[in-house]
Amino acid sequence: MVFVLSTLLLALTATLANAQSQNSTYVSGLIQALNNAGLTTLATAVGAVNSTNVGSQLLSQLSDQSRNFTVFAPNNDAFNNVSSSITQDPNALTDIVAYHVVFGHFNNVTVYPNTTIGRTALGDPAVVMLEGNKDQVVAWAKRDDGQVHVLNQNQTNDPIVVQLASYQNLQLFIIDGVLLYPGNFSTTLQSNSQLSGFANFAQNTQVPVWDTSANTTENVTVIQDLSGVRGLTLFAPDDQAFNQQIPSSISGNTTALWAVMRNHVINGTTVYSPSFDGSTYVSAAGEDFHFTSNSSGQYVTSGNTTARIIQPDVLIKNGVIHIIDQVLLNTDVDQSAANSAYSSATSAAGHSSTETGPVGVPTGGSSTNKANGAVGNVDGVSSFGVVALSAILGSFLFV
Repeated sequence: MVFVLSTLLLALTATLANAQSQNSTYVSGLIQALNNAGLTTLATAVGAVNSTNVGSQLLSQLSDQSRNFTVFAPNNDAFNNVSSSITQDPNALTDIVAYHVVFGHFNNVTVYPNTTIGRTALGDPAVVMLEGNKDQVVAWAKRDDGQVHVLNQNQTNDPIVVQLASYQNLQLFIIDGVLLYPGNFSTTLQSNSQLSGFANFAQNTQVPVWDTSANTTENVTVIQDLSGVRGLTLFAPDDQAFNQQIPSSISGNTTALWAVMRNHVINGTTVYSPSFDGSTYVSAAGEDFHFTSNSSGQYVTSGNTTARIIQPDVLIKNGVIHIIDQVLLNTDVDQSAANSAYSSATSAAGHSSTETGPVGVPTGGSSTNKANGAVGNVDGVSSFGVVALSAILGSFLFV
């Protein structure tokens, strides 16, 4: 028995040593290729990230030749506006780099006519709070200027894809800005110029929430309540709608107002816009959301109100906000249906896999009555998981 264990230990040690050698070869080759391509600042960042435990695991994943990844690669100018508190902190830099890594290859940066969503390698619980401990996503779209923009960045302009390249199993979208991962719900809500009315309401309106630890009901603000939801989808009326469309009979009635508010929320499931068409979801009040689309855009219906989604996929730490042009004046509540939907969503999130294609896009056929969003192809391996390393071949190629 001792001999068998010793033999297994020696074999395992040799395998790990070989894997580490292959990973080191891959990382060295990647850094050299980035330097050769003029992406010298990114190459330096990759070296710094490799010095951290989480960063080393991420780079080990990239070196698995059986898997494909898409990397948004900032050019040198992109790093000029990045705070030194990030660039000089390997752990903070690791989170930033992880947010630039997307699972899977995308045949074209404009795969879908509206927003394309990709699952990134960023899963740090300090900055991500999605259902089922999912990693954060990144969103991009082709704008009227004909260029592909990476969305929801807290900076003057969205980063733009300026060139395509590849390195072994990596598809590289070279961009002119560093991506900033989504902020928390409160900050995002209050910084959006279209949502000042809703932000004021959410900051100053208290709602009853059940405290499971104390078995009591306590009053918290709407912002406090929704900030604690793991997997939040919010349809937020813009200022014109919110300031003009709430009748006095509702605004003065806390029960009715809270029912309307809950009918703007999907609880426990982050639903991005590619999942809408042909789908039905249940609100936090237990009422159905229905979705349609035509040449003028995407629409959501609750009760007797239909609103156009004027800005989809505003990403936040714990989910997503979709800005709409109408208040969904639905005061109906079905608590049993709401509880059932949340339970189903929680169960589904706990068994989810990492998408290796556009998030929310079915692989085929229609998708209806989902407790959770449809996904693309999956590989069943979460970020920073155990990887099998293979031989490193290939070269850096601009296309």
